[in-house]
Amino acid sequence: MDISTIIGTVTIIVTFICGLIAKKLPWFNNKLIPIQNLAIGLISGPFTI
Repeated sequence: MDISTIIGTVTIIVTFICGLIAKKLPWFNNKLIPIQNLAIGLISGPFTI
């Protein structure tokens, strides 16, 4: 597998999990976007050139 495919797949999974959390905990919805961005940044950050 190519590294870009792995990063894309992990990004989709993290976004999906964050969406599920937002549906279960409506009060957490406003705080979820920065956490989601941080998680995706930490995942894809080391692989960027």
